[in-house]
Amino acid sequence: MVIDLSMRNMKTLICAIALSLALSAAAFQPSTLATERTSSVVRYEYIPDGFTKQSYAKFKAAEAKKKQQKNLGRMGPKGFQSRSFQSFQEALERGEATHLMPVTNA
Repeated sequence: MVIDLSMRNMKTLICAIALSLALSAAAFQPSTLATERTSSVVRYEYIPDGFTKQSYAKFKAAEAKKKQQKNLGRMGPKGFQSRSFQSFQEALERGEATHLMPVTNA
């Protein structure tokens, strides 16, 4: 009978170890609750006052189309003229330049 009790204890110990391993492995599996939480996240976007979602999308599309049609770089920079130190001095002597700094050749 003593042998019979030790076999029962061994079986009980093996069952307890197997159960604890199964439960600890399940603890490291991703939770279904976490997946549900991330899928139900509400994302907001900026829509200015006075626009609906559809009208703002239409407005943005029209602005993007206008921007593509402009091609701002085709003519090069306008309104800036580089000047030498000599032209600065001549303009300074004529009284045309009082506070402007000359641009040196690079």
